[in-house]
Amino acid sequence: MRVRLFGKVAAFAVLGLGLSTAPGRADNLVVNAAAGAQLYVWNRVADFFEIVNGGVALGPAIGAEVALTEYATLGAYAAKETGVTFPHFLPPLWIVTYLDNEDVFRKHEGTYWTRSFGPWRKESSFLRDVRFERNPWNLRAQAGLGLAQVQLRINPLEIGDFLTGFVGLDLSKDDHKLSKIVDRQPGRQLGRGINNVLLGFWEIPKSVGQVSRSKGDFAGATWGIFRGLYRMAARELTGVFEIVTFPMGWGPVIEPEYPFQPDVLYDWKVNPLPFMTDWDK
Repeated sequence: MRVRLFGKVAAFAVLGLGLSTAPGRADNLVVNAAAGAQLYVWNRVADFFEIVNGGVALGPAIGAEVALTEYATLGAYAAKETGVTFPHFLPPLWIVTYLDNEDVFRKHEGTYWTRSFGPWRKESSFLRDVRFERNPWNLRAQAGLGLAQVQLRINPLEIGDFLTGFVGLDLSKDDHKLSKIVDRQPGRQLGRGINNVLLGFWEIPKSVGQVSRSKGDFAGATWGIFRGLYRMAARELTGVFEIVTFPMGWGPVIEPEYPFQPDVLYDWKVNPLPFMTDWDK
């Protein structure tokens, strides 16, 4: 029974390796249709989360403000803070910390005070980089809590973008589309995912060996094992993700690309943006 099980695992691993080394062009209409369907779901989720967004800042802040658009406001606050707003759908947090990109988040820092009533506003600075983002048509509330300030925004215009997106319309022109330039490699992604699921356990002996050679046998038997378990879990979960999303043809999330890759000279690392170059807006 064990021999048969090992044979099946080996067969699937070989299949995955074959898929991963197959030609990379994504000309198959079925694969492209599947990738388009996955992007459709992603865009609808993104549109939904763009309806409600906001931000957080750290630093001395006192006061509050509410706004039913910028033409009906009430409040006053003062702050000396560093903060960030999220104007678009928030991706995984490691990407937010990796990118300095206004499409993902907008930072602000400095001293700022304001008073507002109706359409009238008095403020210490007109610069956007010292305060939270304000959109003229947003419904907004924010409050200084002593050592922090929070902001919540609702964008009514994004409600229309979310609803019309179900019938293929993109009012805000922010939907992601499959790139016509980048050569996606769905076969390679599927093969890599199969390998990560079936051979992810190889990270344990590999980590034990690496740590033992550099730090000694005791470190290998402790830190090496725990590091291997972490890397194995990361490969297994990544493999499932890559199998489910294989029509997208993304690059590897974990490098080295395969669990057993003896010719790679660099150490294990996570690529936080395996898909960014494969999407065009």
